[in-house]
Amino acid sequence: VDANQVADILNNAQLDSSKDAKLLALSQVEELIIRKDSRLLDNFFDEVLQFQIDSNADVRKQLIAFVEKAISTDINMLRRSVEAWQYFYVDSSSQVVKRALQATSNVVKRTLMECCDHPHRRGMKEAWVAAMTITERALECRAATNDGVKGACYKLIETMVLLFSFRTESARKPASDPSLDLISGAHPFLQPLELQKQGRRFFSTLIEVSRSDGVRTTNMTILLGSLVHIARQRNQFMKQTVTHLIGLTQEPPKHFKPSAVTSLNRTLKTQLLLLLKEEGSLEHHEQLIPTLEALGSQPHEYRPHDRRAEARSKAAQTPKRPAAAAPEPKRAKSESSTLSFEYLTTHLTRAQLVELVMTSLLQLPATMPASLLQPDVAPTALAARASRQTETVAAPVAEAEPEIAEALPTLETMQAPAQPLRRASLTRKTFTVTVTPVAAEQAHKQLLASFERMLGSDERIATRDGLRRRQAALCQMATATAYTDKIDDKDDKDD
Repeated sequence: VDANQVADILNNAQLDSSKDAKLLALSQVEELIIRKDSRLLDNFFDEVLQFQIDSNADVRKQLIAFVEKAISTDINMLRRSVEAWQYFYVDSSSQVVKRALQATSNVVKRTLMECCDHPHRRGMKEAWVAAMTITERALECRAATNDGVKGACYKLIETMVLLFSFRTESARKPASDPSLDLISGAHPFLQPLELQKQGRRFFSTLIEVSRSDGVRTTNMTILLGSLVHIARQRNQFMKQTVTHLIGLTQEPPKHFKPSAVTSLNRTLKTQLLLLLKEEGSLEHHEQLIPTLEALGSQPHEYRPHDRRAEARSKAAQTPKRPAAAAPEPKRAKSESSTLSFEYLTTHLTRAQLVELVMTSLLQLPATMPASLLQPDVAPTALAARASRQTETVAAPVAEAEPEIAEALPTLETMQAPAQPLRRASLTRKTFTVTVTPVAAEQAHKQLLASFERMLGSDERIATRDGLRRRQAALCQMATATAYTDKIDDKDDKDD
């Protein structure tokens, strides 16, 4: 291809005032410097960009198509066209702006693929920065007054969500379709987790816009279509989409007129039927089908895809994971390092709990601490803690299993010092114990009998509250540390 031939075509097009002549000139230049000899693209790219000031909107649209193909041929052209893209987004013609937004989706896709295939090639990082720059500028078109421009902007956001998320097994497009899965290993400048967070923010933007008071019927249709398309491609967004669509059936936008609400319900019915057919929506069939029935869907429309029975069976077979215990607040140094009831029941088996309780009881001191036997003296921190633990352990045991108290060794009668309860609504209870020295062998037998009766009380406790109190008693007894210091002193004397 002769460079002079390309220059003559461009010069003649600039002088010609005919729209058809300029469109023909752009097509000829595209054929010569993109398809036939791409080496000339670098020389004439800036000259072609001069057509962005042409008065005819069709010529500017043709120029956008040329720039898009030029970037697909040479990714370095993206950096040189950033300023031109910014002009496209503020064009006076809404058709030009919509065409620019559509082309932006393809440009970002192409850039992501190039950056993943050739991460160490020169200029790749700059190209990615340029792609993010024009995308950020394009998303500002959400504030446009033209509904068509807003709709094109929403479709661009949909593309960004799909690009900045990981694929799922139910994705309908081939594995080569751009996504975060294309980023392999430690990429020099692409951070998959950060991009994934950005994709979630884009998805949240679509949800928020569809809830806003300024959304119109036409754009609502586009938004719902985008949300459903994302959910079908990426099942990680299925739950949010189903919940949002069902919420719209119950509470449509307040500014919608009755005719707009009717149109919205028809759109929701269509989109919910599409979700019902997806494998990833199986766990949501219990909510989808009643909603479809309320929207007037006929049985022959949803019955072939009704898998509620399968969902129930699958849910019954799936073992329930224990709920993660909330992180406990940091305790002061003066407080005892005890474990919570939820933590113990989650991480220990019944046999381990019993062994822990029995080991702790065998380490109790032979005599009651003197500080607890003097009611006239203010209780120390150790005595106060022992009192609270005594009240917490003994009261549930006395209510849920009176038999446990009978099996305990008889000790000298004493009354625990009064301590204010944490909740004013509860009635304070005291724990009376009798102290009597017993032989070690006899105490061991009594302990075994006590815990055997405690473990065998499952069938006799008819209420869930009784079971809870029984487990609380076991765990509180297992984690009691009130007499640790006294035990250490006694062991030192024995040694």
